[in-house]
Amino acid sequence: MPNKGVSQLIFTNNGQGLDMDKTKDKIFGFNQKFNDSPDSKGIGLYLVYKHITSLGGKISVNSPPNEWTEFVISFKE
Repeated sequence: MPNKGVSQLIFTNNGQGLDMDKTKDKIFGFNQKFNDSPDSKGIGLYLVYKHITSLGGKISVNSPPNEWTEFVISFKE
């Protein structure tokens, strides 16, 4: 549930999910890859994080392993 005075964008997918115990400190790091897909470059989440935080926002992740991933981007209004 969003906080009063905060706008949120919530993105959810039904992909592989992430083991947050293993990735929590690395998830927004440069050149971090969490699967063997040839399309994975390891810079997308890093760039999103840098842009969001440079604008004063926050991004959080919820992801049960092997289920889905949810990203919540929050900005103060």
